[in-house]
Amino acid sequence: MARDLHELVAVLKLERVDVIGHDMGLIIAYAYGAQYPQETKRLILMDGFIPGIPGWEIPYNGNPANGIASKWHFRFFGETALKMIRGQEKNYLDMFFDEFVYPGNPKVDEEVRNALVMDYSRPGRMEAAFKLYSAWVESDANDNQAFAQNKLAIPVLSIGGDHSRGKTLAEQVSHISYRPHSLILQSTGHWVLEEKAEATTQAILDFLQDRQ
Repeated sequence: MARDLHELVAVLKLERVDVIGHDMGLIIAYAYGAQYPQETKRLILMDGFIPGIPGWEIPYNGNPANGIASKWHFRFFGETALKMIRGQEKNYLDMFFDEFVYPGNPKVDEEVRNALVMDYSRPGRMEAAFKLYSAWVESDANDNQAFAQNKLAIPVLSIGGDHSRGKTLAEQVSHISYRPHSLILQSTGHWVLEEKAEATTQAILDFLQDRQ
C-alpha cells in the first residue's frame, strides 16, 4: 500500500509530501516514509501502534500481570470471521465507534458511519480490511524492524489519546525518528479528530507549518 501511495505521488508529479495516517493508516504512512524518505517531508501518526517496533507487544498480546487484555479483534479475521460479520457490518463497526471513545466525548457521526458501513458491505471490502490484521504478523512486523535499522531524518509527530495508544505511539516514534515529536491528548480515546477536533487540528497545522 505504501508502494501504491508512492506511485500516486509520481503520477501527480509531486516532489515531496507530508503524510498523515490514523490507526491502520499510520502503519502505511511509516512504511512510506521509511521506503521513500527522499519524497517525504514530514509524517504525522495518529493513535495506533507500529507492528514490530518496541512497545507493540503489549497492545497486541496484552499483559495479564498488569490487567491489560489484548483486543480480540486483532486476531478476528479469516473465513469464519467473514461469515460472522456478513450482514452485521453496522454492528461490527459501531463497536469501534462507540467503545473506543472516552466517555462523554464526541463520537464519529452517523453520516460518516453510514458511509463506512455502505463501503465495507461491498464484496471483498471486509476481507481486504481483515487482511490488514493478518499482515501484522505475516509481514509488517518484520518489515518495520528492518526499516527501523535506519532511523528517519524527517520530523515525525505522534498524536494519541491518553486512554488509548498515545503513550505507546510516542515511545515508538522515538525509535524510528531522530526528530520525534508527540502530543498525548488528555481524557481522550482512539478517535482523536472527533474527540478533540480543535486541539488535534491545531497540532497538525502547527507541525506542518513549522519550517524546521
